[in-house]
Amino acid sequence: MSIEELRQVLPPPKKPRRTGSIKEWGAVEHRLGIIFPSDAKAFAVTYGDGVLGGSVSLLLPMGKPWDLWYSGIDQLLVAYRYLQEVEPWDWEGWPYPFEIRPSGLMPWADGPDGAILCWVMEGEPDKWPIVSGIGGEGGRRYEETMTSLLAKWIEGRLVLEGFPPLDRDELFIPHGYDDVSHDDD
Repeated sequence: MSIEELRQVLPPPKKPRRTGSIKEWGAVEHRLGIIFPSDAKAFAVTYGDGVLGGSVSLLLPMGKPWDLWYSGIDQLLVAYRYLQEVEPWDWEGWPYPFEIRPSGLMPWADGPDGAILCWVMEGEPDKWPIVSGIGGEGGRRYEETMTSLLAKWIEGRLVLEGFPPLDRDELFIPHGYDDVSHDDD
């Protein structure tokens, strides 16, 4: 699914905030040694940073200082590795390492009670599957792109394991922007 198809079910804000420039995306990709999926970058340019459905906070490096963004991602990964150590019974069968490396996980959104959405860094970035959930309560794998997964969630055709139902009154709230109106009145 393309960004245009997502736009049909999730109108973008009039003035997206913290979208990140091509130069910023390139710098982040260079420092991490990875390429982000193209639909994630298209999402960032179209919507900017924000909260989806009242509960899903984006963790993309959109217009954020590198050190701030990376330390947040690193702390999240460290926290999950710690949970795996102290509560191994909750993580039996969890096949993905909480590390930014091939076959590892790259978090791109989080929700309440520790729920996360991560790309599984397998193969070409535009084909990275997504995993959701938390420990023994989650781990569902989706063979979807970011924009496809979000569109299906918004349309009600997909349940994100580990996440509450979508709040239709708060489809997308940009961070740091008071006027969240989507229409062109």
